[in-house]
Amino acid sequence: MFIPPSFFDIMVHLGVHLVREVRLCGLVYLRRMYLVERYKKILKGYVKNHYRPDVSMIERYIAKESIEFCSEYMSKANPIGLPANSWHHKRSTSKCLRDVNIVRKSRSEVLQAHLYILNNTDEVIPYIEAYKTIVKANNPTQTEKWVLMEHNRIFMPWFKDEVLKDSTASQTLTLLATGLKFDVISCKAYEVNNCIFYTKSMDKV
Repeated sequence: MFIPPSFFDIMVHLGVHLVREVRLCGLVYLRRMYLVERYKKILKGYVKNHYRPDVSMIERYIAKESIEFCSEYMSKANPIGLPANSWHHKRSTSKCLRDVNIVRKSRSEVLQAHLYILNNTDEVIPYIEAYKTIVKANNPTQTEKWVLMEHNRIFMPWFKDEVLKDSTASQTLTLLATGLKFDVISCKAYEVNNCIFYTKSMDKV
């Protein structure tokens, strides 16, 4: 009575029925078609012969499945078209390009970085598991959250003592046990694997 019929385009008309639709059919995420519609866009991209679009979709879909199957079960094979002397096969390299200086970091920053490196090094994982076992045995009533906090607080001194007592420890473990330096190299532009990165201050120049 109050709104002209031209106001009810497709989107407004959809909003009128949304509440009733949810009541009858349930929540939207249980029946949404966004993923199907997005995959239809991929299938439409497979069409190269518009006279036979269905055949084009089938041929390219089969080719895609075959390539994925081969890449999964032939992971050790050399990729086609990639030169053997490419930088992908070389050892990763990094170097500073400009504004190189020495910056002294705070103790908290260095300890946080050291703990991150220890938690993400494969050789240190057995020590982490052993330490958590000891903490749980000494404090059986504590929660996992408390054990994790205790690990972050005093794992590094315990790890250092254990590694330095072990004469068979590798050089990597020995270096990690001694800790990091407070003086670090800082630069505003650096290169990693032939890719150049800049700091935010350099981007604004």
